[in-house]
Amino acid sequence: MWLKVVELEQAAGKLLAHNVVDGAGRKVLRKGTLITADELARLRELGHAEVWVAELAPDDVPEDVAARRLAQAVSGPGVEISSQSTGRVNLRATEAGVLKVDTDALRRMNQIPGVAIATRSSNTVASRGQIVATVKVVPYALPRSDVERAEQVARGAGGVVAVVAFREMEVGIVLSGEPASEDQLRRVFGSAIRERV
Repeated sequence: MWLKVVELEQAAGKLLAHNVVDGAGRKVLRKGTLITADELARLRELGHAEVWVAELAPDDVPEDVAARRLAQAVSGPGVEISSQSTGRVNLRATEAGVLKVDTDALRRMNQIPGVAIATRSSNTVASRGQIVATVKVVPYALPRSDVERAEQVARGAGGVVAVVAFREMEVGIVLSGEPASEDQLRRVFGSAIRERV
């Protein structure tokens, strides 16, 4: 990927490298936007003759595509891909359970330039629908080889982020004490213990 300044006539089909604001300072075009005829017209209206663009190399994977591929690779059981925008994909728990994160695989993936994956702490409780991880591709694109390397790490781990669902189980309560105090034990401790379980 290369960043460079080009005349508007050469900008079509490239990615906008910086936000563009109007005279009042309001953002009118967002960085990362694919420049089409509509964006070119807006840039002309704003008085631009040239613009900073990002031009992808032939083997680059655009940020949204790369982020989705990485999110699919890290998602294990009990996790689904939810929202996606500007190179970021959130992963949500499909059911309540315990979040499991392969921290070694996560660390190795985060060492790949341009890849940033953040998770909640492993072995913590996750609620159904809760965001448990975010996958972010920092630049506008990643080299295909880096995307494939990250996917390989995730495949080797068999899912980097997973939620192990809670299971309903039957339990028994054992109250022990003197036979003469059995009724009192049940009254005092039995209901409190049942409530906690």
